[in-house]
Amino acid sequence: MMTNNLKAKWVPRFVQEKRFHNWLADARDWAISRNRYWGTPMPIWESQDKSQIVVISSIEQLKELTGEDVTDLHRDSIDDYLIPDPRGEAFPPLKRIKPVFDCWFESGSMPYAQSHYPFENKDKFEGSFPADFIAEGLDQTRGWFYTLLVLSTALFDEPASKNVIVNGLILAEDGTKMSKSKKNYPPVTDILGKHGADALRMYLVNSPAVRAEPLKFRADGVKDVVKDVLLKLFNSYRFFGQQLERHDLTSGSAFVPSMAPSPTNVMDRWVLAELAALQTFITAEMEGYRLYNVMPRLVLFIEDLTNWYIRLNRPRLKGDAGVEDQRSSLDVLYYVLFMLCRMLSPFVPFIVESFYLNLRNLLPEGHELHVPSVHFLDFPTIPEVYTDAKVVASIDALKKVVVLGRKCRDQNALSLKTPLASVTVCHADEEYLGYIETLKPFVKMELNVLDLETSTKDAEFATYSVKPDLKALGRRLGGKMRPIAAALSNLNHEEIVSLRDNGAVTVLGTEVSLSEVAVEVNARPDLKDVALSAEGPLLIAYSTESTPVLAAMGFARLISSSVQKLRKREGLNLTDSVVVHVTATEEALADVLQYLPGAMSEGIVLGAALPEDMPSMSVEIKGEAVSVGIKLIA
Repeated sequence: MMTNNLKAKWVPRFVQEKRFHNWLADARDWAISRNRYWGTPMPIWESQDKSQIVVISSIEQLKELTGEDVTDLHRDSIDDYLIPDPRGEAFPPLKRIKPVFDCWFESGSMPYAQSHYPFENKDKFEGSFPADFIAEGLDQTRGWFYTLLVLSTALFDEPASKNVIVNGLILAEDGTKMSKSKKNYPPVTDILGKHGADALRMYLVNSPAVRAEPLKFRADGVKDVVKDVLLKLFNSYRFFGQQLERHDLTSGSAFVPSMAPSPTNVMDRWVLAELAALQTFITAEMEGYRLYNVMPRLVLFIEDLTNWYIRLNRPRLKGDAGVEDQRSSLDVLYYVLFMLCRMLSPFVPFIVESFYLNLRNLLPEGHELHVPSVHFLDFPTIPEVYTDAKVVASIDALKKVVVLGRKCRDQNALSLKTPLASVTVCHADEEYLGYIETLKPFVKMELNVLDLETSTKDAEFATYSVKPDLKALGRRLGGKMRPIAAALSNLNHEEIVSLRDNGAVTVLGTEVSLSEVAVEVNARPDLKDVALSAEGPLLIAYSTESTPVLAAMGFARLISSSVQKLRKREGLNLTDSVVVHVTATEEALADVLQYLPGAMSEGIVLGAALPEDMPSMSVEIKGEAVSVGIKLIA
């Protein structure tokens, strides 16, 4: 059995190599009989003197030996069946022994019993045994996993399955066993009714339970799945529908997806490359039965789709760059959503079914992908032509710059709504900076700056210093710590950069790792109006000097943002037109109006007091409280 155990692949492996291996190594004899009434009767008949024993191998044999018309195999029927003693009529007939099988013997017989093997389906059984996989809880190392292996080894000298997936146990939130009497868990019907089956399913699939570890069940965890994942997915689908409606209205023609987009835009190419990588990853992980790796990657893709692709492409998807570019971007987004529905269907089957039933209607009747349900479609294969490592690397660089740029603004109390004159991106890698140069419009938009420059010379902006972790160094170096700490504090710029990039530096003959020090970055003291942040080899430096033009642009953005908030608050559709009212005078806003979006500045009403029933909100412009309101154009 120990040899056959190693023939199967267990996920996770530690259950096979430790818990189950140890159980097999110390296995005791298994008494397969139970003295109970209800159960599968053991097919053994014996004589009164125990010298004659007959083991029945089939119903037909039992009929033949007893002369009975056997139709029921429960004890209340077959206990009365007698078999003549082979020694002759002088001996009393053989009677069935009283015990029934241990129910785990029945469970272990499942592969054979379900096919009525060997009496029927011999070819079918032999073609499907061992099974591709089985899945059960960690506690079944002493139960089903064990009895399956015992019987398959005895009968075929093989494991019962090629792969074994082991799940952890689900506990109450406080870590105790779930108990009906204690009522220490929320009713599952309440969870399903409040958050839906998809949210519960995704919560469990993305939990420690799929790694054979215990899960402390939290109802709020299911709620978080709705908020952090499913709602984002739904918003992506809804946004596509809104822009589809806008396209059909403004272009005068219905959008027809190609299902084979050929994009030239870098963001379109990126999202398709990520989709192709996602499909390859999921296929490999599912084929390896590593379910625990799949959901985090899916969640990451949904995050990329909503927070990067759609957000950075919003103007194109809305048609601001023209109908052709809008149609191209919608074609890509449709393809991504359609394929994502197919990839997600095993994990969140209900929500993607609702998406699919609407998305498929854009395909003509008779199209091979226009079927009654997404679950009728195979898991998709994304064409290899969409794979583009360079584009993925460039957008990864963009994301890191934008994230660090936002962090820098937060650390220096620089609101993202306030435009800044410029930002400089510093990195030692010329190729990295080349990516940023190519994507300059996106970086400028995301960081709200007028200009962007790149440089390999971070020393022109920053000074680096090393602060030793005296506690960590003292534990390791003892009395040698003080001179080494002093030497670390005196490292020059190049040495600190080497420490940062290589993860270690040798000081006075002793190697010190990056984890034993803190590298601090500060703006050069001779520079004014500079805010910076660094992470690894990447440094972001803003010019924070304010100008009248920047202030005017900031006020325009504030008005524009207020209008969008009012539209959302009033539940207006994208196609609803409004007139903007601002209580500030035209003279006060003379330098601001030119920076408002064209559609917003047309017909803007200035100076007049707002009617009491007009939707409005107050903002501060040039130190004065100003009301911004909107009026729907009928």
